[in-house]
Amino acid sequence: MGHHRISASGSSRWLKCFGSVELIEHLKASKMIPQRTYNAASQLGTAVHFVVEQVLLKKRKLKSFLGDMILEDGMKDEVLISKHELACARICIKYVKEEYKRTKKKANGKKVKMFPERKYDLTKIYNAPMGGTADITIIEFGGTLHIIDYKNGRMSVDVNDNSQLRIYALGAFYRFHKKYKFKKIKVTVVQPNDNHVDGAIRSQTVSVKALLKWEQKTLVPALKKVVSKKGKLVPGKDQCFWCEAKPHCEAYLKNKPKMLSKVMANIIPTTTINTLPEMHQLSREQLQHIVDDGDRVIKFYQDAKAHALGLMAEDRGALDGWTVTPKWGNRKLVSMAVITPLLQKKGIGPEEVTIAKEERIMTVTELEAYVNALKGWNKDEVAKFMKQATTRTQNGYVMYRCDTAADEFAEFIEK
Repeated sequence: MGHHRISASGSSRWLKCFGSVELIEHLKASKMIPQRTYNAASQLGTAVHFVVEQVLLKKRKLKSFLGDMILEDGMKDEVLISKHELACARICIKYVKEEYKRTKKKANGKKVKMFPERKYDLTKIYNAPMGGTADITIIEFGGTLHIIDYKNGRMSVDVNDNSQLRIYALGAFYRFHKKYKFKKIKVTVVQPNDNHVDGAIRSQTVSVKALLKWEQKTLVPALKKVVSKKGKLVPGKDQCFWCEAKPHCEAYLKNKPKMLSKVMANIIPTTTINTLPEMHQLSREQLQHIVDDGDRVIKFYQDAKAHALGLMAEDRGALDGWTVTPKWGNRKLVSMAVITPLLQKKGIGPEEVTIAKEERIMTVTELEAYVNALKGWNKDEVAKFMKQATTRTQNGYVMYRCDTAADEFAEFIEK
């Protein structure tokens, strides 16, 4: 089963903008937008999902992923798994295992199963190419169908009435209900990187009747409009925010000035002299808008900075007071064929830089510490050797302020 045209993950868009599916397909076919968009955040999320899946399938231990470079389907570049990524994966894995054990204990011997990365195809149910892959599915005979979704991003994902999770739940419902006779539907978001007031793990439980009511009142009518290819393009804050067709969408571009003025007035109110107000000057309504949509402003700023960085890196114009510098990746050892002669000149054999118990060569840090502390090389010798023995690749650019006026006048301001 391949990629679905009408994906569960894109439901927050096409449930409101019925023509967006057809527009995106047309733009991809015309090569006006890429078939698949890659970015560092999404690739990191894919890598952590892979770690969670492998551990839950008991194919690998969690600790074994530390320092691994992951390259899975849906990724363009390798991603390094650090202690932070392992900590995030651990939160999800721990919750899933505890939930599975709790469900089995409550079931009193009745069938309970858990499926990581379960694909659900709803094409035949709705006569529309729709489906998706649920991160974790836990099913209980005569009890609860539980869909668990891991989110690696920092922007809060609301679990209440979440259309993506509800579509996964419907996929699991139609796949297993005849045999398992579910009474309730539970959906959970696990989002370790989000400082949500309700915590990293958030759930909503509804009856089967409530899920099927949402299906008939919201999902089915929207699908009919999408499949008819006569669905209108309906611009709006929520559906346009992540839409990849936005730069080419006539409906969005036509309504953009109106939408922008309304959003900016609500989110970033200004004084009569176009300065930002003090907190005590904000009305309760303004404060509500800022708090509700603050993440969108942050994302907008990050996108603007990334766009500026790209232009400056390509030498297509600079911004006053800003400059760019290359961003380098971590050092890596070159081949032993290069390192061995360098060591032999200093009377060091390759066996001396081998960790026998672990059957591996020293890491960059270990090797640098070895020649410095144990062999007594001076600073210049160490620096020259490490420059020859290691390599590092450029990983884009970093943008930073280059004007120092504030620093130069700081001593006068303090006085």
